[in-house]
Amino acid sequence: MSEHTYFALLKFGELGHLEALRNKGHLHCKPLNYFADLEDECHRGDPLEKVSYLHTIDGAEIRIKDVDAPDSEYKLVGTAHTGVVQKSYEVSPGNLFCTYSFRLDKEELNKEFIIPEECLKLGDHYLVIKDFEEFLKRVDQRLSALNFSARHGFVGYKDFSKFIGTKTVFEKDVIYRFQKEFRIFITNPTDQSLDIEIGTLADISEICQIDDEHTIMFFDVNE
Repeated sequence: MSEHTYFALLKFGELGHLEALRNKGHLHCKPLNYFADLEDECHRGDPLEKVSYLHTIDGAEIRIKDVDAPDSEYKLVGTAHTGVVQKSYEVSPGNLFCTYSFRLDKEELNKEFIIPEECLKLGDHYLVIKDFEEFLKRVDQRLSALNFSARHGFVGYKDFSKFIGTKTVFEKDVIYRFQKEFRIFITNPTDQSLDIEIGTLADISEICQIDDEHTIMFFDVNE
């Protein structure tokens, strides 16, 4: 990480849930299949979450030949409509803890940022994690103590309407890029939710109420 770049993670939600996160480090992690099947107005659901391979078909030609004349040429009979061939996990491979992320230069720390309209549906409060590296250190230590294997990273957004290949759990369609998501993925084949406490985050986080202007003022680097 550049010494001139700062990271912050935001968790939007109900005040009670955010207080549990700040005071106890309570991570509520839903299985991947939960998000794949979820339909709500908050855009938390994504039917491609459990998809591991995509092959988009865009206007493929359909050609046939007479089975009684195997040496004859194939004849064009039409064009296939656009479609997608998908391969999905049979069992949910793990659980997710998802946050909104900011990557900021030093001069941006005192600027106001407008919260995306879609995020406002998640709750009227948010918790901002100001020490990105310390948070991940505490997460890794606790998960290791519990013998969980985990990975974390920023989500990459791709145009899946033109995609062919393997899709990872750290890739989503471009329609979700407003989320600027940073996620923790915990390997867990049980398809059950995980509730993990990593200890208080009071020293590295703050709960704020979303104001009428829907803006966020970030912390000063010297505070």
